[in-house]
Amino acid sequence: MQFFGYFCRRLACQVDTMVDCAAKVRPDDDIALKKNTMNKSEAIQIANESLRSTLLNDGNTQFSNVVRYVNDEGWWLNIPLANFRRENHFLICSEKAKIIRHLTIKANNILSPATKFRVKDGVADIFISASNPKKLVDVLQGGTKYSFHKHLVDEHRF
Repeated sequence: MQFFGYFCRRLACQVDTMVDCAAKVRPDDDIALKKNTMNKSEAIQIANESLRSTLLNDGNTQFSNVVRYVNDEGWWLNIPLANFRRENHFLICSEKAKIIRHLTIKANNILSPATKFRVKDGVADIFISASNPKKLVDVLQGGTKYSFHKHLVDEHRF
């Protein structure tokens, strides 16, 4: 029932089925009433409007919402090692703080990324802790506690 209610609210149900849908969803139903979480397209739109440009797009931007990992919360970034040779943009979103942080890593700015991050199958696994968003540090074991603070371009409020 929760699943059905969630999709009825997410999709534009036809008017005649909306009454049936609403009747099946209880007001205290967490999933049905939960606000949609920020997604990549929305974050790109907010950032581009704030920057007054069309710099960010689906091809040059990675997006991450805050998630729980072990005893911490933060953002996962998975960057193929070859991508460090080109400019990369990252939008990391905190729904709680209503902020999107825009990070940019310029082409060849991080030399030898395989020595700085935990790497699995040619991809740098990075977990930036949200416990101290001013530092923006990768806290995964196997990494070098790399700080992404120097790559912070802007913070966009929403």
